Amino acid sequence: EFYRLLRARQGPEVPCDPDGYGMAEDSARYLRKICEENAPRRIVEVGTGPGVSHSVLAKWCPQDAVIWSIDHVLEWQEETGKRLLRLGISHPKIQYITAPIVDVLFEGGSVATYDPSAFRDIPGAVDLLLVDGYSRGPMLGVFLDRLSPDATILLDDLRRPSEREAMAAWVSLLTRSGRRFTTAIIPTERMFGEIRLLP
Repeated sequence: EFYRLLRARQGPEVPCDPDGYGMAEDSARYLRKICEENAPRRIVEVGTGPGVSHSVLAKWCPQDAVIWSIDHVLEWQEETGKRLLRLGISHPKIQYITAPIVDVLFEGGSVATYDPSAFRDIPGAVDLLLVDGYSRGPMLGVFLDRLSPDATILLDDLRRPSEREAMAAWVSLLTRSGRRFTTAIIPTERMFGEIRLLP
């Protein structure tokens, strides 16, 4: 199968992709750690497709958390929901948003990314913002005013030059906005870029 099971040391299994198209096992474990330690209650995942991260969030974030899952392919979102059912994972507050790809201004140029108007109704106080998938760069700017004071922001796969450029742009944006924060590169196989806001 495309997905194998990530067998955690304790607790149920979640799917993990060994072929390079989804979140690596150690990244999934780190995301689980954030869910268990930080207990985020408003979560936005952008562009994760039919991904492993969604299963981790639905299983290990608090059951009263709200998860907004944004992508541009409806079939991927439908497959994600089916996978949760197959795994026996029930999370009552997942909201799927299908956002078309449009051109937006970013860093002085035009880039194709998810249409921000598709998720304008997501409220503030987002505790965890996980960004993957199509054109990551503009996404922090879209959600900047909706992040909680101590939000965690994760950018998957810093092995790619485009992700490293997005991370640098995010650090510059936060610095210009006057927000206090820390940054880290999490040494998972595909390297998470992590930003934690400071109250």
